[in-house]
This record gives sequence, structure tokens and C-alpha cells, in this order.
Amino acid sequence: MATEITKDEIDIVLVRLRAIPENALISIGGPEGSLSKEKLIEEVENLTPLGKRIIEMQMLYLRSFKKG
Repeated sequence: MATEITKDEIDIVLVRLRAIPENALISIGGPEGSLSKEKLIEEVENLTPLGKRIIEMQMLYLRSFKKG
């Protein structure tokens, strides 16, 4: 991500992730394979490289609505 991740962006992504059903597995591609909701939240909260990538993907998705 070219710009720094803001607290608001982290909060938005965490709210979206917490809305995922408990038994869901999410595949984002790459070597990580399928991840649980809890693992996604952990990665975002700890701002790991994967967590930052999740935030970037979610924000790109949300911004796409603004562009129409």
C-alpha cells in the first residue's frame, strides 16, 4: 500500500471481518491457503505483512463503490 494505514481503516476492516460467520474459511490466494475469521483478525490487529495486505484489499474493494 502506497500510503500509511490509518486507525480508521484498521477499524473498518476489523468490523467487516467480525461480521463474517464463525465457521467461514477465507481464501486470499498465495501460500497462506484458507484462513479462519480469527486468523484474519489476528493478522490485521498485529499489522503483519498479511494483515496489511488484507487491509489494502478491503479498502480497494470499498473504494471501488465510490468510483461506481
